[in-house]
Amino acid sequence: MFTHAILPHATTQKYMQKAYRRTITLNTRFTLQILYSAITKGELLNEICYAIIFFHQPVSNNIKRTHSGKGRWPIYDFESSSPEKLPYL
Repeated sequence: MFTHAILPHATTQKYMQKAYRRTITLNTRFTLQILYSAITKGELLNEICYAIIFFHQPVSNNIKRTHSGKGRWPIYDFESSSPEKLPYL
């Protein structure tokens, strides 16, 4: 998701995961809303399960995605021939 010119990918992922988790856990208003909603709707066990899943998931996955038709995609050279400006812009 995020890259850095100097830091290795593992370090970037570590700090991103730390920041993401701190954002959720230290947001007391969000936590209280979720707890209140779960208690009033009777879904407290579901929210506990979701929290466990959330804290065990990685922030992002490192799966390389390949598209099936990437070789058939058209190649445009925007530097030599820039697109024309639309009249309504």
